[in-house]
Amino acid sequence: MRIVYAISTSTVGLGGQLARIVVGEPWDADDPVVKAHPDLFEKKPRMARTSKMATPWVETATAVPGASRNARR
Repeated sequence: MRIVYAISTSTVGLGGQLARIVVGEPWDADDPVVKAHPDLFEKKPRMARTSKMATPWVETATAVPGASRNARR
């Protein structure tokens, strides 16, 4: 079985029924929804889940005492 991945979240109609497609979801490439809307799928996923936590960027008010920030009013 070949797998394709949804590239956007949408709802499409097929044969009088609605199918919900969620970005990143794997679908069987032979599914009727995939065959009817191939533009909504691709062979490789665009994103992958990770457990790595991003380090937030924190602004430093001033570098050293007496230094000024590059801020405009």
